[in-house]
Amino acid sequence: MIIKIFNLYRATYHYSPKRISNYFIVYFAVGLKIFHGFLKKEYAEENLLFWLSVERLKKERDPTAFKNMAQTIYNDYVSTESPKEVVITERLHCFVIVNH
Repeated sequence: MIIKIFNLYRATYHYSPKRISNYFIVYFAVGLKIFHGFLKKEYAEENLLFWLSVERLKKERDPTAFKNMAQTIYNDYVSTESPKEVVITERLHCFVIVNH
């Protein structure tokens, strides 16, 4: 589907990497919202929210903000007391607990 959209866009408009990049950013955002709605309906929204939080954490450069975001991710998605706990392997869960 994405390839068809790309080819249609490239054939319809003057080829410009910046224009195509902007086009896909918009479609990615729309697709992400649709996917988020689907996951929410299927009671699996926490997996997407966890992934998005980790992606934001990867971009954080301020050590204090990084630590605060990591703690929030732990509280929201990893802690066994979290209402939005994600499913991770037991080995990874033990690693996180030991290094928490």
